Amino acid sequence: MLPITLPINICCDTCQNYISKGTDVNFRKEEVIGETYMGAQIFRFHFKCTRCSAAIAIKPHPKKSDYVVESGATRDPEFEPSDDDEEQEQEQDTESDHEFMLDLIDIQEEQDLLQFALMTYNKWNNLVRDDQENP
Repeated sequence: MLPITLPINICCDTCQNYISKGTDVNFRKEEVIGETYMGAQIFRFHFKCTRCSAAIAIKPHPKKSDYVVESGATRDPEFEPSDDDEEQEQEQDTESDHEFMLDLIDIQEEQDLLQFALMTYNKWNNLVRDDQENP
């Protein structure tokens, strides 16, 4: 048995116990025969309910970057993100990207101003040096 942090919220079918994402459970790993994703073997994880010790099995769903409950429990939809939450998250990401691009533009403008100031200073410095060398 190996420890794992549960990656999803589930509800035990036997005792209706809610097991939250992030709960530590001991699991047994088993190869899923005939299932691979991009050459990587898929594994099934068996563990027991934290209240009644009923057997529960989950496996990863790599295409969706998610997990599937195979037996002994159901996913708890109450605690899973809804489509609205995902849309809001995408909007926030878009806003963050926009703000990041504006920051990059500001930084580029500041760099251009500093470069212009440095060129002006160097020209002035060269003029002063020429005047000092050739009085």
